[in-house]
Amino acid sequence: MAKHIRKQWQTRWEQSATGRATCALNPTVGHSVQFPHVRSCAVSYIRLLLDDTALNAHQFRMGLSSTRVCECGTDIEDVDHYLLRCPTYDSIRCDLLQSVQDIVTNCIHSSNQGLTASLLLSPWNSEEASKYDCSEILAATFQFIHKSTCQLCATHYSYSYASTSVIVHEDGKQQN
Repeated sequence: MAKHIRKQWQTRWEQSATGRATCALNPTVGHSVQFPHVRSCAVSYIRLLLDDTALNAHQFRMGLSSTRVCECGTDIEDVDHYLLRCPTYDSIRCDLLQSVQDIVTNCIHSSNQGLTASLLLSPWNSEEASKYDCSEILAATFQFIHKSTCQLCATHYSYSYASTSVIVHEDGKQQN
């Protein structure tokens, strides 16, 4: 029964018209993730998976920014730029790479790819990475996200229940 349900889930995931950015990172359903205890880091990680961040590329696409270019001025500020290339985060990126160097080296050699955002955000897609490797890569990625202090999601978001409007700030406090 569980196998049948997972197969249906996988088929729906592959055929869905929505969530394509997430599907590109996670083409296979059913992976569990141990999220970090720091809520803002967990939310930022999910935002990166959903390609729904406060990075300029997404904000520009939504009409909320006048430019896609990062404040560093070197490139479009998207998930790949943030994780792999932005000079603003070079020092903490070194920490990230040192933490996962052996694992990433094995995965890169086996796949003939360089370090990718996909490997950092969803390492279980690498056939060469063990469950332990995946948890180590994610832990290092979470640390990078936390140390970057980059605001990957808005400082607050709004939603409504019937006629009641509520604002939830990043720290979890609600404002009516």
